[in-house]
Amino acid sequence: MFTLDLPQEIEKRLLILSMHTGRTIQFCAREAILDYIDEVEERYLAIDRAESRSQAYAQAHAKESSCEEYSSCADDSGA
Repeated sequence: MFTLDLPQEIEKRLLILSMHTGRTIQFCAREAILDYIDEVEERYLAIDRAESRSQAYAQAHAKESSCEEYSSCADDSGA
């Protein structure tokens, strides 16, 4: 557990939210933090997936290019 100093405006917003929802301020703050963490983690996972796909594409393209070059070299040597 830890203590968090928040600007008064955020504390006020949390208080209003807790009053509207019937939940505690701590519950509302915890939920907001958990939602934020989930969102950021998902964003980083998406970036990692995109980078992995990009690397896989680059490797496949490089392999395909080297195979095509080898093919053309083999054709040239046999002529």
